[in-house]
Amino acid sequence: MLQQRNNNEVKARTRELSQGLLRQRRNLIISSIIMPLFFVGEMSVEKINVFGSVLDVKNQFGIKSIIILFFSYSLLRFWQYYREEIHTKEIWGAFVQSIIEKEEKYLEIEARNKAKMVTVSKSRIHVSFPTKKSDSIPQQPLINRRIEEKVPLFKRSASVEIQICDPAYEQKFLGEKYNIQNPNEDEIESLSKQWKLIGKAVDDSRSGVLFSSQLEYSIPRIYLLRTYGGISFFLNQSYVTDYQLPFVIAVISAAVTLYFTIFQ
Repeated sequence: MLQQRNNNEVKARTRELSQGLLRQRRNLIISSIIMPLFFVGEMSVEKINVFGSVLDVKNQFGIKSIIILFFSYSLLRFWQYYREEIHTKEIWGAFVQSIIEKEEKYLEIEARNKAKMVTVSKSRIHVSFPTKKSDSIPQQPLINRRIEEKVPLFKRSASVEIQICDPAYEQKFLGEKYNIQNPNEDEIESLSKQWKLIGKAVDDSRSGVLFSSQLEYSIPRIYLLRTYGGISFFLNQSYVTDYQLPFVIAVISAAVTLYFTIFQ
Protein backbone atom coordinates (compact mmCIF):
# COMPACT_ATOMS: atom_id res chain seq x y z
CA MET A 1 0.00 0.00 0.00
CA LEU A 2 2.83 2.39 0.89
CA GLN A 3 4.66 1.65 -2.38
CA GLN A 4 1.51 2.27 -4.40
CA ARG A 5 0.97 5.61 -2.64
CA ASN A 6 4.53 6.68 -3.41
CA ASN A 7 4.14 5.71 -7.07
CA ASN A 8 0.99 7.81 -7.34
CA GLU A 9 2.50 10.79 -5.57
CA VAL A 10 1.96 14.05 -7.44
CA LYS A 11 5.14 16.09 -7.64
CA ALA A 12 5.18 19.86 -7.33
CA ARG A 13 6.54 20.07 -10.87
CA THR A 14 7.07 17.66 -13.74
CA ARG A 15 10.48 19.08 -14.67
CA GLU A 16 13.34 17.50 -12.73
CA LEU A 17 17.09 17.72 -13.29
CA SER A 18 18.82 14.58 -14.50
CA GLN A 19 21.10 12.79 -12.05
CA GLY A 20 24.15 13.49 -14.21
CA LEU A 21 23.45 17.23 -14.29
CA LEU A 22 22.83 17.28 -10.54
CA ARG A 23 26.20 15.62 -9.95
CA GLN A 24 28.12 18.01 -12.19
CA ARG A 25 26.21 20.97 -10.72
CA ARG A 26 27.26 19.95 -7.23
CA ASN A 27 30.91 19.53 -8.26
CA LEU A 28 30.98 22.94 -9.95
CA ILE A 29 29.49 24.74 -6.95
CA ILE A 30 31.90 22.99 -4.54
CA SER A 31 34.95 23.80 -6.66
CA SER A 32 33.75 27.39 -7.09
CA ILE A 33 33.64 27.79 -3.31
CA ILE A 34 36.94 26.04 -2.59
CA MET A 35 39.07 27.89 -5.18
CA PRO A 36 38.77 31.41 -3.66
CA LEU A 37 39.44 29.98 -0.20
CA PHE A 38 42.92 28.93 -1.31
CA PHE A 39 43.78 31.95 -3.44
CA VAL A 40 42.00 34.71 -1.50
CA GLY A 41 41.62 33.28 1.98
CA GLU A 42 45.15 31.79 1.85
CA MET A 43 43.88 28.44 3.08
CA SER A 44 46.48 25.68 2.82
CA VAL A 45 46.79 21.92 3.16
CA GLU A 46 49.61 20.73 5.41
CA LYS A 47 48.97 17.00 5.46
CA ILE A 48 46.99 14.50 3.40
CA ASN A 49 45.84 11.12 4.69
CA VAL A 50 46.09 8.51 1.90
CA PHE A 51 45.08 4.93 2.85
CA GLY A 52 46.19 5.47 6.43
CA SER A 53 49.48 7.09 5.48
CA VAL A 54 49.99 10.77 6.33
CA LEU A 55 51.75 12.74 3.62
CA ASP A 56 53.30 16.15 4.31
CA VAL A 57 52.54 18.80 1.71
CA LYS A 58 55.50 21.14 1.15
CA ASN A 59 54.49 22.85 -2.09
CA GLN A 60 51.14 24.66 -1.93
CA PHE A 61 51.42 25.59 -5.61
CA GLY A 62 50.71 21.98 -6.54
CA ILE A 63 47.54 21.95 -4.44
CA LYS A 64 46.34 25.17 -6.05
CA SER A 65 47.05 23.79 -9.50
CA ILE A 66 44.96 20.70 -8.74
CA ILE A 67 42.11 22.91 -7.51
CA ILE A 68 42.20 24.96 -10.73
CA LEU A 69 42.16 21.79 -12.81
CA PHE A 70 39.24 20.41 -10.79
CA PHE A 71 37.34 23.69 -11.22
CA SER A 72 38.00 23.78 -14.97
CA TYR A 73 36.96 20.14 -15.37
CA SER A 74 33.78 20.67 -13.34
CA LEU A 75 32.87 23.74 -15.40
CA LEU A 76 33.38 21.87 -18.66
CA ARG A 77 31.39 18.85 -17.53
CA PHE A 78 28.50 20.96 -16.27
CA TRP A 79 28.43 22.84 -19.59
CA GLN A 80 28.30 19.55 -21.50
CA TYR A 81 25.45 18.17 -19.39
CA TYR A 82 23.68 21.55 -19.56
CA ARG A 83 23.76 21.43 -23.36
CA GLU A 84 22.30 17.93 -23.35
CA GLU A 85 19.53 18.67 -20.84
CA ILE A 86 16.09 18.68 -22.47
CA HIS A 87 14.46 21.30 -20.24
CA THR A 88 17.09 23.99 -20.90
CA LYS A 89 15.39 24.53 -24.27
CA GLU A 90 12.28 25.71 -22.40
CA ILE A 91 14.04 28.55 -20.57
CA TRP A 92 13.86 31.23 -23.26
CA GLY A 93 10.19 30.51 -24.02
CA ALA A 94 9.27 30.69 -20.32
CA PHE A 95 11.26 33.93 -19.90
CA VAL A 96 9.57 35.62 -22.90
CA GLN A 97 6.14 34.42 -21.75
CA SER A 98 6.68 36.10 -18.37
CA ILE A 99 7.37 39.38 -20.20
CA ILE A 100 4.41 38.93 -22.56
CA GLU A 101 1.97 38.44 -19.68
CA LYS A 102 2.90 41.75 -18.01
CA GLU A 103 2.97 43.64 -21.30
CA GLU A 104 -0.36 42.38 -22.62
CA LYS A 105 -2.10 42.94 -19.29
CA TYR A 106 -1.02 46.61 -19.30
CA LEU A 107 -2.07 47.14 -22.94
CA GLU A 108 -5.43 45.48 -22.41
CA ILE A 109 -6.13 47.77 -19.45
CA GLU A 110 -5.25 50.80 -21.58
CA ALA A 111 -7.52 49.58 -24.40
CA ARG A 112 -10.42 48.99 -22.02
CA ASN A 113 -9.95 52.47 -20.57
CA LYS A 114 -10.25 53.89 -24.08
CA ALA A 115 -13.51 51.96 -24.51
CA LYS A 116 -14.87 52.85 -21.08
CA MET A 117 -17.88 54.59 -22.65
CA VAL A 118 -19.25 51.14 -23.55
CA THR A 119 -21.59 50.20 -20.71
CA VAL A 120 -21.88 46.47 -21.42
CA SER A 121 -20.28 43.92 -19.11
CA LYS A 122 -16.49 43.66 -19.31
CA SER A 123 -16.78 39.96 -20.03
CA ARG A 124 -18.55 40.83 -23.29
CA ILE A 125 -15.74 43.08 -24.52
CA HIS A 126 -12.76 41.25 -25.99
CA VAL A 127 -9.54 43.10 -26.74
CA SER A 128 -7.04 42.05 -29.40
CA PHE A 129 -4.01 43.54 -31.11
CA PRO A 130 -3.61 42.80 -34.84
CA THR A 131 -0.11 41.49 -35.51
CA LYS A 132 2.11 41.46 -38.55
CA LYS A 133 1.18 38.59 -40.85
CA SER A 134 4.81 38.10 -41.85
CA ASP A 135 5.83 37.45 -38.27
CA SER A 136 7.02 33.85 -37.89
CA ILE A 137 7.94 33.96 -34.21
CA PRO A 138 4.72 34.15 -32.14
CA GLN A 139 6.67 33.99 -28.88
CA GLN A 140 8.18 37.43 -29.33
CA PRO A 141 6.95 40.18 -27.00
CA LEU A 142 3.81 41.82 -28.35
CA ILE A 143 5.62 45.13 -28.82
CA ASN A 144 7.70 43.49 -31.58
CA ARG A 145 4.68 42.06 -33.42
CA ARG A 146 2.08 44.83 -33.35
CA ILE A 147 1.07 46.96 -36.30
CA GLU A 148 2.13 50.34 -34.96
CA GLU A 149 3.36 53.82 -35.72
CA LYS A 150 5.87 56.06 -33.97
CA VAL A 151 4.51 59.01 -32.01
CA PRO A 152 6.58 61.88 -30.54
CA LEU A 153 7.63 62.03 -26.88
CA PHE A 154 8.70 58.41 -26.38
CA LYS A 155 5.38 56.95 -27.44
CA ARG A 156 4.04 54.60 -30.06
CA SER A 157 0.61 54.03 -31.50
CA ALA A 158 -0.58 50.45 -31.97
CA SER A 159 -3.61 49.07 -33.79
CA VAL A 160 -6.17 47.69 -31.36
CA GLU A 161 -9.54 46.01 -31.86
CA ILE A 162 -12.45 45.44 -29.50
CA GLN A 163 -15.16 42.88 -30.09
CA ILE A 164 -18.41 43.79 -28.35
CA CYS A 165 -20.55 40.69 -27.90
CA ASP A 166 -23.86 42.30 -26.95
CA PRO A 167 -27.31 41.89 -28.63
CA ALA A 168 -28.05 45.62 -28.44
CA TYR A 169 -24.86 46.45 -30.34
CA GLU A 170 -25.50 43.70 -32.87
CA GLN A 171 -28.99 45.08 -33.44
CA LYS A 172 -27.71 48.65 -33.79
CA PHE A 173 -24.70 48.04 -36.06
CA LEU A 174 -25.37 44.73 -37.78
CA GLY A 175 -29.13 44.96 -38.29
CA GLU A 176 -29.89 41.92 -36.17
CA LYS A 177 -33.51 41.70 -34.95
CA TYR A 178 -33.63 41.14 -31.20
CA ASN A 179 -36.53 43.51 -30.47
CA ILE A 180 -34.62 45.18 -27.64
CA GLN A 181 -33.62 48.75 -26.91
CA ASN A 182 -30.57 50.09 -28.75
CA PRO A 183 -27.58 51.46 -26.83
CA ASN A 184 -27.75 55.05 -25.58
CA GLU A 185 -27.13 57.58 -28.36
CA ASP A 186 -24.58 59.50 -26.29
CA GLU A 187 -22.68 56.27 -25.75
CA ILE A 188 -22.72 55.52 -29.49
CA GLU A 189 -21.57 59.05 -30.35
CA SER A 190 -18.70 58.90 -27.85
CA LEU A 191 -17.69 55.45 -29.14
CA SER A 192 -17.75 56.61 -32.79
CA LYS A 193 -15.36 59.47 -32.01
CA GLN A 194 -12.61 57.10 -30.85
CA TRP A 195 -13.41 53.79 -32.51
CA LYS A 196 -14.03 52.90 -36.14
CA LEU A 197 -16.69 50.32 -37.02
CA ILE A 198 -15.29 47.33 -38.94
CA GLY A 199 -18.41 45.16 -38.99
CA LYS A 200 -19.32 41.67 -37.90
CA ALA A 201 -16.57 39.86 -36.07
CA VAL A 202 -15.10 36.96 -38.03
CA ASP A 203 -14.71 34.59 -35.13
CA ASP A 204 -16.25 31.13 -34.91
CA SER A 205 -16.05 31.06 -31.13
CA ARG A 206 -18.24 34.13 -30.52
CA SER A 207 -20.35 36.68 -32.38
CA GLY A 208 -20.17 40.43 -31.97
CA VAL A 209 -19.40 43.82 -33.46
CA LEU A 210 -15.80 44.65 -34.25
CA PHE A 211 -14.28 48.12 -33.80
CA SER A 212 -10.73 49.31 -34.39
CA SER A 213 -8.66 52.23 -33.16
CA GLN A 214 -5.12 53.39 -32.42
CA LEU A 215 -3.78 53.05 -28.88
CA GLU A 216 -0.94 55.27 -27.74
CA TYR A 217 1.35 53.81 -25.11
CA SER A 218 4.55 54.84 -23.39
CA ILE A 219 7.71 53.12 -24.61
CA PRO A 220 9.60 53.62 -21.28
CA ARG A 221 6.70 52.05 -19.39
CA ILE A 222 6.72 49.04 -21.72
CA TYR A 223 10.41 48.48 -21.00
CA LEU A 224 9.83 48.89 -17.27
CA LEU A 225 7.17 46.19 -17.55
CA ARG A 226 9.64 43.99 -19.41
CA THR A 227 12.15 44.48 -16.62
CA TYR A 228 9.48 43.65 -14.06
CA GLY A 229 8.52 40.55 -16.04
CA GLY A 230 12.17 39.45 -16.15
CA ILE A 231 12.63 39.95 -12.41
CA SER A 232 9.36 38.11 -11.76
CA PHE A 233 10.67 35.20 -13.83
CA PHE A 234 13.92 35.04 -11.88
CA LEU A 235 12.12 35.10 -8.52
CA ASN A 236 9.22 32.77 -9.30
CA GLN A 237 10.74 30.21 -11.68
CA SER A 238 13.39 27.67 -10.68
CA TYR A 239 14.97 27.60 -14.16
CA VAL A 240 17.56 30.19 -13.14
CA THR A 241 18.63 28.58 -9.87
CA ASP A 242 18.62 25.14 -11.49
CA TYR A 243 20.61 25.92 -14.61
CA GLN A 244 22.09 29.44 -14.74
CA LEU A 245 23.09 30.13 -11.13
CA PRO A 246 25.99 27.61 -11.12
CA PHE A 247 27.50 29.47 -14.10
CA VAL A 248 27.15 32.79 -12.25
CA ILE A 249 28.82 31.36 -9.15
CA ALA A 250 31.64 29.92 -11.28
CA VAL A 251 32.26 33.22 -13.08
CA ILE A 252 32.33 35.18 -9.80
CA SER A 253 34.68 32.63 -8.27
CA ALA A 254 37.06 32.76 -11.24
CA ALA A 255 36.98 36.58 -11.39
CA VAL A 256 37.71 36.99 -7.66
CA THR A 257 40.50 34.41 -7.79
CA LEU A 258 42.08 35.99 -10.85
CA TYR A 259 41.88 39.51 -9.39
CA PHE A 260 43.55 38.59 -6.10
CA THR A 261 46.16 36.47 -7.87
CA ILE A 262 47.22 39.32 -10.20
CA PHE A 263 46.74 42.46 -8.11
CA GLN A 264 47.35 41.31 -4.56
